[in-house]
Amino acid sequence: MMTSWNRLWQILSVLLVIGLCGCGMSDRQKAAADDAAIGFFAGGAVGCTAAGLVANRSSTAFGIGCPLGMVLGAVIGGTIGYVTYNAPPTSAVPGAMPPGAPPSTAAPMGGSAPSGPPPGH
Repeated sequence: MMTSWNRLWQILSVLLVIGLCGCGMSDRQKAAADDAAIGFFAGGAVGCTAAGLVANRSSTAFGIGCPLGMVLGAVIGGTIGYVTYNAPPTSAVPGAMPPGAPPSTAAPMGGSAPSGPPPGH
């Protein structure tokens, strides 16, 4: 029979592999994975708390409540993270200009730039 420490190491190993494999994921997939991890821990906390509130506090309640809460939390969190992801606007990228925009010319503080040759010529 597997002890709880072995199960904990298995879960941490899976999370480590997911974290290392995240290099090739898109931003939307990374957001879904981040929210799935948050949902995993939050769902586990809710499932274990619900199992602890059962009157007889049987091991069966913990055996069902904790893993079920973890799995449902991860699925719900990942789905929410994927659906609600908003891509950053392209103008947020430093140094990026919209296509077809001319380079900006600075106008003097007093108003519009003078037209014609500069004075003294």
